[in-house]
Amino acid sequence: MKISFVIALLAAIVITASPVSDAPVFAQSSPPGKTYTPKPGSKERKAIMDALRKPVTNRVKKPIIFQVGSLKVRDGWAFFQGIAQNKNGSQLSDKHLWGETSALLRKQGGAWKVLHWGFATDPSVADAAKQKFPRAPKSIYP
Repeated sequence: MKISFVIALLAAIVITASPVSDAPVFAQSSPPGKTYTPKPGSKERKAIMDALRKPVTNRVKKPIIFQVGSLKVRDGWAFFQGIAQNKNGSQLSDKHLWGETSALLRKQGGAWKVLHWGFATDPSVADAAKQKFPRAPKSIYP
């Protein structure tokens, strides 16, 4: 009986000392499991917009800004929907894009990375991102 008690006690110590999860921890401004929108002007929002600005600028071959329609973040994942505009705020010409900009991003190694993005007037970009990255939280999508 004493041996089984010692084994149980050792097992309890090992379990208590073990990490709860091997999942990566992401720096964020809200507790894990909460979906939120980073505030305008925040470092997190700027980092997300800067990450997305790179591929969009490469595609349209000119500097752009975004008019944010929706931006949701949860557990190191983000989904953006909005309008890419010229740096002065005017609309881009149709030769550069078709519809609004949508993108799925993931925070990896302390930086936001664009996993999937595109221009569309329908939910096709979000639908493709959901299919390609099924582990992204459903609550970040529109």
